Amino acid sequence: MKKEKYQGVGVIITNSKRGLFYFQQKDDTYWIPSHRLKHCFFGGGIEKDEKENHALKRELLEELEKTAAREIYKNSNKVFSTEFINILGEDCYYSLYESILSNKILKKISLLDIKEGKRGILASREEMLKLPFFKDIVGVLNSYLFLRTH
Repeated sequence: MKKEKYQGVGVIITNSKRGLFYFQQKDDTYWIPSHRLKHCFFGGGIEKDEKENHALKRELLEELEKTAAREIYKNSNKVFSTEFINILGEDCYYSLYESILSNKILKKISLLDIKEGKRGILASREEMLKLPFFKDIVGVLNSYLFLRTH
């Protein structure tokens, strides 16, 4: 019997110039010790028989205040899907979305508390490149940046 791939979904939250980005920082009790206090996209696993866009909406509502989650979701568009080996050594099929918000809304959302993780962080492109991200999504982030600058 063939094992199904882990399926995940995430969203890059940015402004129209793609100069500001909003990410999640996991807390120091995150279930994967090597990921504690690391940064990642908002999002998570796709449940069995769940569509990607429904998983994204559910994850945003679990992780963010309701009005922030809805604003991010309604402005989200799929960028690409990719495969990689995740931190647990499993094949992962991952879909990345992008949500473009005005600077005003992006800054307002960044001031809200998040429901999961230590905090949300608003960072410029230069600051973002210095953040410690989950090792397994660095390639996804780099692919996104390459697509959006070429």
